[in-house]
Amino acid sequence: MLNLISKKRVHSDGRHNAFTDIIFFKGKYYLAFRNGSHHNSADGKVMIMTSEDGENWRKPTLLPILEMDMRDSKLLVYQEKLWYLFPVAWVAEGKAKRSMFSAVCVSDDGENWSNPWPISVEGSVVWRPKLYKGRIYVTFMTKGGQQVDLMASDDGFFWKEISVIYEGQDANETDLHFFEDGKLMAVIRREEQNSIIAFSQPPHLQWRYDEMDIQLHCPCLGKVGERLLLAGRDYTRCNPIYDSWKYWTQDRVIVLEWDGEKFCNPLELDFRDGGDSGYPGIQPDPNKEGEALVSYYKGVGEKVGYQADIYVARIGVQ
Repeated sequence: MLNLISKKRVHSDGRHNAFTDIIFFKGKYYLAFRNGSHHNSADGKVMIMTSEDGENWRKPTLLPILEMDMRDSKLLVYQEKLWYLFPVAWVAEGKAKRSMFSAVCVSDDGENWSNPWPISVEGSVVWRPKLYKGRIYVTFMTKGGQQVDLMASDDGFFWKEISVIYEGQDANETDLHFFEDGKLMAVIRREEQNSIIAFSQPPHLQWRYDEMDIQLHCPCLGKVGERLLLAGRDYTRCNPIYDSWKYWTQDRVIVLEWDGEKFCNPLELDFRDGGDSGYPGIQPDPNKEGEALVSYYKGVGEKVGYQADIYVARIGVQ
């Protein structure tokens, strides 16, 4: 059973702060997010806040800057270093639409960072990395959000394709979880359709699929103790027959738990009240058994996509 212990707004500056992730590294929580003038503006930069206790947060600092739109940062602790992977968007000369690729930065101490290193070709968008038996696994959205690929790396810089997880039906954001026996779970966002849970046994070349009973955007899988949790933005209550304003204001940020067959018992963290929201990260509290921090963002005001604030919720897992 899940319960909401507390939640607090940790950053608000009148700009659009969004697309979070959270991790614990060398005695501190690190909370990463994008800061821009708009949801899709070209001036997005990655910022990081730190906290020793998950309650009191220092003012954010900028991470290494590219003169492009730096978007959904995903954090990883690997080989005693802190890594952040992120997609970058820009408009190439002579093109009307934005192009994207993905990059990585590395830090020994969480303060001094390497220069960004490209890890994908144009058109590939990285999601959250996961470790399994010393290798890093990640999903890339490719073909304009129509395909999800499983990739693996032995060093975090050079990547090899393992398999195609899903094709078509506007498949995009996909998170991973490895079970102890090596079975791999992937939760896949599809636009205006219920999400998909995919399963694969080693060597993860073939996949089978179950359809969920909700539309879950920005999935985040995380284990707290022995419990597997799934956080994201629930669009199920949105009704597409409404006008665009109502459609964009009827979703919630939730956390669900895996019962061995399905994700169930949703805990609502927040409800969108006039702006976009979601993109959570999950980090177990290393000092409090059965508790975890969940980062997310929430839109503010009536102009959708122009202002959003960063929140951290503390949840209990019983």
